[in-house]
Amino acid sequence: MRKTLFAMSIGIFFLIGTQIPNTQSQEIVPLLGQEFGVGARALGMGGAFVGVADDYSATHWNPAGLGLIRKMEWYGSLSRYGLSDNVTIGSLTTTDRGHFSRLNAGGFVFPIPTYQGSLVFALGYNRVRNLDGVFNSKRFISTPGDSVYRIGDELEIGYLGYWNFSGSVQLSPNFYIGGAINFWGGTDNYNWKYYEFDALNIWTFNTNILAKDQINTKFSGTNIKMGGLFTLGHILNVGGTISTPLTLLGKENWYHEANTIIFDNGSVQEGTKEKGYYEYKIQKPYSFAAGVALKLPLLLLSGDVEYNDWSQIQYKSPDSLTAQNENLMKKYRETLRYRLGAELTVPFTGIKLRGGYMFDPSPYQQASLYSGRKFLTAGIGFIIDRQYTFDFAWMHGWWKHNPGNYVENITADKVLFTAAFRF
Repeated sequence: MRKTLFAMSIGIFFLIGTQIPNTQSQEIVPLLGQEFGVGARALGMGGAFVGVADDYSATHWNPAGLGLIRKMEWYGSLSRYGLSDNVTIGSLTTTDRGHFSRLNAGGFVFPIPTYQGSLVFALGYNRVRNLDGVFNSKRFISTPGDSVYRIGDELEIGYLGYWNFSGSVQLSPNFYIGGAINFWGGTDNYNWKYYEFDALNIWTFNTNILAKDQINTKFSGTNIKMGGLFTLGHILNVGGTISTPLTLLGKENWYHEANTIIFDNGSVQEGTKEKGYYEYKIQKPYSFAAGVALKLPLLLLSGDVEYNDWSQIQYKSPDSLTAQNENLMKKYRETLRYRLGAELTVPFTGIKLRGGYMFDPSPYQQASLYSGRKFLTAGIGFIIDRQYTFDFAWMHGWWKHNPGNYVENITADKVLFTAAFRF
């Protein structure tokens, strides 16, 4: 088989729309993966927690809500994320799966004694965005003298989270304000392998793994979240937050390897190995959220909306990427994410049942290519001795990606466990 055919096969494979190795710095990091949030109670209610915000997870949803906490609180949360990706190219469908377990949040809330009102601080860590992803695609090429399977296998493991110092003060009997300074960090480990093998034994070579790439990136940045919460007696809460722009510094090390290929006719294509280092900065724009919580006897209803104008995403460096900012404005659009939730208290049991719905619309102008992400949620909580709380949540999501040359159907499941102790 001619060596040029091998080179052409790699080029054709990448043209089907999969990620091209060594371009991670050009991916829009704030849009990678999925942002979930913090805490099993909140996520069991679909993430509709801006107007509730009455435990440590307020550091993420609305720091003003910390002022509602009257006792010191230890808080910890774990999560397990499962992803299933079905990729269809022509008549072939390939399924890839991955599971990832991590700390979701951990922190401490400490109220300060005051003559009136409240003054509350919190310190902790929140891991809010999964960058994890799987992708496996298979394409069969049947032409005279060349009947092969071409396979691309991608695994991405990563996250974004932040250490935060938060505080809230009660300005009046019904109004609280709060703020948090967030020190962001995270990692993203991207691995790509390209395979090709002879389906009909027409020709052979010495290896099926033709090329592989690795990109390891570390992120850092700082931003501030400010919030307010108005309470109308014990019936209604109304809250809102503003998050300042977040500039993420990405430091990536990349490695590319193409194996030496010895073809059945004796010809040889020499392998190559390359590696390098790259830095860039990308800024996520302002984010605005508002939420309402209605407290009825034994029933809590909540709803949130969050506004983001993704067309304002900008590269800050280097110059080769800042030149793309005008194209980013044309590629992305404004979105309004919304969340709905409910919590039912079972009388005389200390048990709380929860359910919710989350919709995260596509940020792309051509939204038909990237359908919005939908999540149904459910949860249960237990209160023991009025001091210990244990919460469980399950989230099931689904969305579709259809750029035209392949179809990707993705489902995701996230399970969380949270434990808190107030004293």
